[in-house]
Amino acid sequence: MENPNSFVILISSLNAGGAQKTLQELCESEGLKSKKIRLIVTSLKSSRTFFEFGENVEIVYMQDIISPSTGWLVFLYKLLKVRALILEANPKIVISFLTNTNVLTLISCTFTGIKVVVCERTFPAKSKAHFILLLGRYLLYRYSSCVIVQTERGRIWLENNIPGVTTAVIPNSVSFPLPQPTEQEIQSPIRDHGVFIFALGRMIADKGFSDIIHCLSDILQSGKEVSLVIGGDGPVRHALQKLAFDLGCQNNVFFPGEIEYPSVWFQQQPIFVLSSYREGYPNVLLEAMSYGCPSVAYNCETGPAEIIEDQINGILVEVGNKANLSQAIKSLLGNKDLQEKISVEAVKVRETHSPEKIVDMWREVIDAD
Repeated sequence: MENPNSFVILISSLNAGGAQKTLQELCESEGLKSKKIRLIVTSLKSSRTFFEFGENVEIVYMQDIISPSTGWLVFLYKLLKVRALILEANPKIVISFLTNTNVLTLISCTFTGIKVVVCERTFPAKSKAHFILLLGRYLLYRYSSCVIVQTERGRIWLENNIPGVTTAVIPNSVSFPLPQPTEQEIQSPIRDHGVFIFALGRMIADKGFSDIIHCLSDILQSGKEVSLVIGGDGPVRHALQKLAFDLGCQNNVFFPGEIEYPSVWFQQQPIFVLSSYREGYPNVLLEAMSYGCPSVAYNCETGPAEIIEDQINGILVEVGNKANLSQAIKSLLGNKDLQEKISVEAVKVRETHSPEKIVDMWREVIDAD
């Protein structure tokens, strides 16, 4: 018989991602912080923890158990070790995050009778996982107690494409306020220089930051003086800097790198722009709106439209339409009343996406028979 006070959670890494934030909030919730939680980090290249966990959480890094390598023998050894760790904990439930870990977890729990809940963090139809993992997802998800997705569209896709699957929709939460720096730490370089445009995220092509730079160039040519800050780092950073130079707007674009305290920027209420071509459920958009930032977002397949009601608490723009994106930003730059109207509505995400509300939704899934 399972131990009702024992839980096992699996995730590939403990970096500063949305899945990891959800996991940490779950571990700190009233229902779980008194339980014994075994947290298994499955990556063989990850031993860094961004988040802090309570004494009730035992973190097990597979990297410390298995030497990094490739091939099916290593996968089989990992599978057997994960299975042994789960059986040793004798948990009430096993919770897994992200497709690769979900497949590993479901195989590991085969014929154990243990309740398994898996969580998808992107729109399943657009997953970039290896076809072997996608096949595993198709074959195995039906044997989970529940598959948690972040949007209604994701739920519909899963139920239409994986026979027998049980689903639940649980969006991301937003914590307000975000952590603040000490007074001695450096603040933003454009404080007190009026309204500015702000974007934040990993610098990869899918984030569409080049589109915002093109928009900035167009806005500057129209006679409006404004700056753009793109926080974060990644493989396309140098290409973005070159693009700003080529368009002649390099003096109006700031690249501060990784931002430890986004609150410093959000509390200045810049115009926040989410130019992603693909999202799951963007935490950064929720965080910006929680600070009242008037926000403009590409209406990619999932995420922004579940958060933004167009022209009410933000503005949605057709994906890839730089002309419309530029026009939406201009409409905010030139209309203080519109900024304030959207800001008042935007902060309501603090209530609709509060950690307490989202944890309650998780608790319903965990306690379900």
